[in-house]
Amino acid sequence: MSTAWVKSAVLGLGLGIAISGCKKEEPPPEEEPWKVAVSSVSASSGTPGAGASRCAADGSSCVPLEPGKNVELDALIQTSPGGRAELEIGQGAALEIGPSSEVLLRAGDAPSLEVRSGRVVVEHPEAEK
Repeated sequence: MSTAWVKSAVLGLGLGIAISGCKKEEPPPEEEPWKVAVSSVSASSGTPGAGASRCAADGSSCVPLEPGKNVELDALIQTSPGGRAELEIGQGAALEIGPSSEVLLRAGDAPSLEVRSGRVVVEHPEAEK
């Protein structure tokens, strides 16, 4: 083998490794919209109807909340006098909604929640540190 051939092979191998190591930077994944899922719903015994419901933002068209289902935003969550609901609101955070409460989940560029009445607790693992 000639030295020129060996130099060419080594140069080609090095160039191939350098090129394979250069990858196009992939764009960051698109942020998913705020997802809200129902963890649990409960009602004290003797309480008529569902423990919690999802309604249109104006309080109409209510349907019972079901554990394991997602809740679309721009929804009003209502709990009955003996009802409670716990929602997963993303990034490990949970929203506990107490009895006789109303919470509006808003969509948009900056999703938010508005407590219209009652009591809520927001828990986040980072807050416990």
